[in-house]
Amino acid sequence: MNHIGLSGLNAAEILLNNTAHNVANAQTPWFSRRRPLLVAEQSHWGGLLSQLGGVRVLSLERLSDTYLNDQVFRATASQSSANAMMTPLMQLDQLLGNDETGLTQVLSQFIGDLQRCEARPESIPLRQQSLGSTRQLVTRFQMLNQYLFSTAEQQIRQVSNLISDVNRLSGAIAALNDDIAELSGLNDIYGGGNCADLMDQRDALINQLSDQLSIEVDRQSNNSVNLLVVSDQGAIPLVSGQQYFQLSLGNDGSDPLAPPVLVNVPGTAMPISPRDGLLSGLQTLYSEGLLPVINQLGLMAAVLATQVNNQQSEGWDLTGADGVPVFQVVNSPMAMQQRVVAESLTGRGELSVAISELAALVPSEYQLLFTASDQCRVTRLSDGRVFTGKLGADEPLTIDGLVISATGEPVSGDQYLLMPWRNEVRQLAIAVDSPSALAFAAKEHGSGDNQNLLALLDSLQGGSGDCPALMQKNILLQSSVANLTASAVQQQLTSESLYQAAVAERASLSDVNLDEEAANLLRFQQYYQANAQVLRSSQMILDELLALYR
Repeated sequence: MNHIGLSGLNAAEILLNNTAHNVANAQTPWFSRRRPLLVAEQSHWGGLLSQLGGVRVLSLERLSDTYLNDQVFRATASQSSANAMMTPLMQLDQLLGNDETGLTQVLSQFIGDLQRCEARPESIPLRQQSLGSTRQLVTRFQMLNQYLFSTAEQQIRQVSNLISDVNRLSGAIAALNDDIAELSGLNDIYGGGNCADLMDQRDALINQLSDQLSIEVDRQSNNSVNLLVVSDQGAIPLVSGQQYFQLSLGNDGSDPLAPPVLVNVPGTAMPISPRDGLLSGLQTLYSEGLLPVINQLGLMAAVLATQVNNQQSEGWDLTGADGVPVFQVVNSPMAMQQRVVAESLTGRGELSVAISELAALVPSEYQLLFTASDQCRVTRLSDGRVFTGKLGADEPLTIDGLVISATGEPVSGDQYLLMPWRNEVRQLAIAVDSPSALAFAAKEHGSGDNQNLLALLDSLQGGSGDCPALMQKNILLQSSVANLTASAVQQQLTSESLYQAAVAERASLSDVNLDEEAANLLRFQQYYQANAQVLRSSQMILDELLALYR
């Protein structure tokens, strides 16, 4: 009886300490409550009598489920990706739709001021007003373009900070793997020394890591884990037991606004594009949000400059001279060369891209690969369409209204990125200062003629059939951004709902319930007192028996 009471006291002390540990960690992130498992001590039999063994705490079970944890990790990555997309797209949508920051009002003013010149094309004040609205339009183009590039550059800084965070978390998880694997060999009621608490700490770090990257957890028999990045390139190792592989920002990518993120596994550096997480959101925001708008804006700037300049050349200015370009020439030698960046080059070939047929232009970038010294394959990156053809010094290649020319000595395997629209807004600038230089008159007509002005207005509004109207292009731009933003908002709402559901489901098993623990404290206190009373009773009986022999 004495032994039974003592075993009960020992068990009660462990139960009270465990409850106190649970309560103390009620606000600790990713703490998994412990549940005691009691078993009866083995009884000893002798004849018709038995020596009962009392009670023993077999273990303190860590209430954690790998499926529920993984579900939270995936939901965290999805939510982070959606958040990274939603806020910048909402800002861009508001920017394009606002009269003070978008193109709609300044385009209307530009066309409206040209229309006001119809009645009095020789009027210097009206010409001056038209030239002023043209400058305002250029300024608005450049302001929007600057916002897009600033946002893209800010993302590069975010990615750089993300890489530092991932490397820090990966190193900490690898160190915990080492400690957990060592403690897992111990055999005691705590499941391997302090292993349970360390596993909770590791799960918290994995969840933080999931905020950055989509992670797959591969659990090992010694309680360590391997972490794999779930990416478009497959599952790429990030943590393997006590070893981890650092991320880095590549500096050899052809697109300066989208440097590759590399995992430096032994012997190679592998580029990754995670399917979820902050990095995925930032990469998708650039490729599906910012870059398409940069391309559409650049195409509009090139069309505007080309249409106005082409029509200017068909007319006379106020002095009777041939019209000169109002905007800087789109196909200057420098502009054509800036539309090409070498990605992988072993030969000595040089490419240039000229803007030609306005109606065929597509707001996309292209990847050009030489399959022979005079043969190439061009992939339109916006939709993956492939073009093939000859390309040599005397044989340019025309694709989507662009004329690609080659000089030098390209070889098979040389690869280039064609960026026809990346720099067009930056190069958009007024080339005339005098309002009298506006060529509103048709040739062989007097200063009061407006025939060339009418032809320009017809071209800008899509009447010539050569190219859709600028205003229509602007509406399509706003519509595409609005649709993308609406999709991002819906995705964010969905991911937030799934995240909350996953967290709640895990919490129902692992989180500390203070009401339940408070009830346990009272119950285990009574349990302790009852076993103490058993000990006292046993002692009293023993004392009385001993007194009989005195």
